[in-house]
Amino acid sequence: MLVATGSAFASTILLIPIVRAALFPLRSQDSDASWSDLGSVDNYNDLVSPSIQLMNITRPDGWQLSKASQSVYVVAGPGNRPRVLSSVCPHLGCTVQWRPEQDRFICPCHGGTYTPDGARISGPPARGMDELAIRVRDGHLYVRFQSFRQLIAAREPAE
Repeated sequence: MLVATGSAFASTILLIPIVRAALFPLRSQDSDASWSDLGSVDNYNDLVSPSIQLMNITRPDGWQLSKASQSVYVVAGPGNRPRVLSSVCPHLGCTVQWRPEQDRFICPCHGGTYTPDGARISGPPARGMDELAIRVRDGHLYVRFQSFRQLIAAREPAE
């Protein structure tokens, strides 16, 4: 009887990580932790040029949470609603830079160029800069960072 009870207990303990791994995709989607606060939405009402913002990202990495920083660009959108663009070049992942003197984004690695709203002008990238999901809550602008597959014309999530 003692051996049976001990075996059942050990089996239950070993089953916990398997159940957690199986249910992880259901738990991880769109949690509040995946949204970063970029401050008051009023700060972005009258954008004349793109505004670079640094956001903190917390991601699960195995059994722990890893923290990283990522830059994004807030640009003017239709109806004074801000749009947020990833600074990651869709060609090979270099950091795209805003060049105000040229009024365009330029990727320093392979010369990809983009308009102030992120549309592709020229260079090797197959598409424009990737737009990120945003939401406004309690007067603050929140953005969810997401990685996209590189070297393809379609905008496909990498994760």
